[in-house]
Amino acid sequence: MTEFCLYAPPVSSLSTYKEMVDYAASHGIRKLETLNILDLSTPDLQVAKELKAYADAKGITFPCVSVGISLVDDDRKIAIETVKQYADVAKILGSPFLHHTIALNFAEPQFIVDNFELFYQRGLEAVREIFDYAATLGIRTVYEDQGFLFNGRKTFTRFLNEVDRNVGVVADFGNIQFVDEDVEDFIPAFSDRIVHVHVKDYIVTPGGSRNPHPDEYTSRGGNYLKGCLIGTGNVNTGAAFAALRAIGYKGALALEGDPIGPDEEASFCKNMETISRYIKTYL
Repeated sequence: MTEFCLYAPPVSSLSTYKEMVDYAASHGIRKLETLNILDLSTPDLQVAKELKAYADAKGITFPCVSVGISLVDDDRKIAIETVKQYADVAKILGSPFLHHTIALNFAEPQFIVDNFELFYQRGLEAVREIFDYAATLGIRTVYEDQGFLFNGRKTFTRFLNEVDRNVGVVADFGNIQFVDEDVEDFIPAFSDRIVHVHVKDYIVTPGGSRNPHPDEYTSRGGNYLKGCLIGTGNVNTGAAFAALRAIGYKGALALEGDPIGPDEEASFCKNMETISRYIKTYL
């Protein structure tokens, strides 16, 4: 059964994952995806053990453990070992999936464009090494349409064909906008591998001649992306949920994105209500 999953801290006052568990429980949420922030900003196994016991008592499970990190830099060996340690965290938390980024670039500087193959091959090597380690723990690594190096249907198809591992896919509603594509096209293209979903929305405006605001990202095509409440931006959320229904998706739906607006609690509840409505309508 598809369920709402708490992911990014919905209000900025939360400072530990036990507080995240309490927040989830208070809103009737039974799933929580961790990220390498708060008291899991490092792969602390003791924190993970205590969190698992605390979450069990509250009826909260962990469908996915996420790590935001770059694995394509010159010092990537340290980063690869860090992700492996988060696989140990995922094992303790009882999570079947370890999701980690490959590169963190949310801009596409010229040196990335000029050296695409170098960074791409580094990413492939890192993914294989981490997958093999996680597999020894019974955990499957999964990857989203993120950044520029590993995003877009063409590049993601190449990645899945060349990685030579049974990696899973996280369909991210918003990330595909960075390469000016739509998630409702991404989902059917990788339907046999999608095991987890991140839900977010962006208001997309043409770049033109103005400079982006500090809270805006820039897409490959020069458009500006600004986070917003689910269903109020340019992501065709209804079409995305319809695509999930078409592939028979039954996994978690994790709300991603920073708190929006001055009333963080109200924004979170609005997002939760919207996603719940889409679940009832489509799933």
